[in-house]
Amino acid sequence: ANKNTPEKIQYLKSISYQPSELTEVAIRALSRGVPVLMFPEGSRVGSSVVEESKLGAARIARISDCPIVPVAIVGCSKGDPDVRTPILRRKIILGLVGKPISPSSYTQLDSDIEVELAMMEDWRLNINELRDYGRTQIIRLGRVS
Repeated sequence: ANKNTPEKIQYLKSISYQPSELTEVAIRALSRGVPVLMFPEGSRVGSSVVEESKLGAARIARISDCPIVPVAIVGCSKGDPDVRTPILRRKIILGLVGKPISPSSYTQLDSDIEVELAMMEDWRLNINELRDYGRTQIIRLGRVS
């Protein structure tokens, strides 16, 4: 059975937001304690390395005074090693969580844009470090196919 029925797709379209609305929607959600998931590049990518970050998440974090928590998922990107468990041959995928990146840690910087750029660079570096660590752990846990 197809889970994406025309009715479900229409409903999801009805609750979608325009890009210009997303910052305010995310800030309102965070103010109510609702976690917001964002990707440094602005969307999911198939690359195993974060190369370029957009500023939206840092702007939202700065305005709402909420930390960014870096999360790396390793083992499911094209650049990741295909490692499987020895017995059932299941693919090994790890989720790694980094230390929160708080806007208050950047008070020494002069402008909002400098804070946002620094936060995004730290986020990008943190995720790449987590991914590098995760790749070594995946190879250690299983055997490369």
